[in-house]
Amino acid sequence: MCGRYALEPRKLNHIIRELALPLPGFDAHFNISPGQNVPIIRDVGAGPEWITARWGLIPHWAKEAKATYSTFNARVETASQKPTFRDSWKHRRCIIPATGFYEWQTGESGKKQPWYLGSVDGQALAFAGLWDHWTDGDSTLDSCSILVGPPEPAVSGIHDRSPVLLGDAALSLWISPALKVADIPKVFALPHAELKAQRVERVSDDGLHLLMN
Repeated sequence: MCGRYALEPRKLNHIIRELALPLPGFDAHFNISPGQNVPIIRDVGAGPEWITARWGLIPHWAKEAKATYSTFNARVETASQKPTFRDSWKHRRCIIPATGFYEWQTGESGKKQPWYLGSVDGQALAFAGLWDHWTDGDSTLDSCSILVGPPEPAVSGIHDRSPVLLGDAALSLWISPALKVADIPKVFALPHAELKAQRVERVSDDGLHLLMN
């Protein structure tokens, strides 16, 4: 799963260059959690664009803008079948940029040790995500979920799930309205960033100090 991540705009160069996007005007954050508004990249037919969405997907058919269960992650193996995610899997895919993410390793004593996972080259990661647009009269809400799958090699000794990563060649394909569902596995198979794990101390508040040992 992925329940906390970091994002530094200065490390987004390769993503905005690949998608011909402007650098968005948001601050760096090092402890982003579900329920917060986060920047995502989508394409609704006019090319890639930035929007802000609440982390925790609310399907367009929901009676209210409130999740009755956890939707900040969507399992890649079942997202295409779950009512909450299946329409977004077909038509509303997004990129959720991140500098890295946190996972907690449970030791033999039951104590949990946090780890920070970032790219080996220090550049931003691109999480495969889903988004939806909820409306009720004058009220509207864009929201999103991070797809998670089997762990990346650097994560496997820490946790049994990790975000689905997109390489540069997959970015425009993943969010394209023209992408056929049958071709999604081909997009996931394209090369993506290699991760490295860094042991960190207690993850609380927000700031670069969270990544300092």
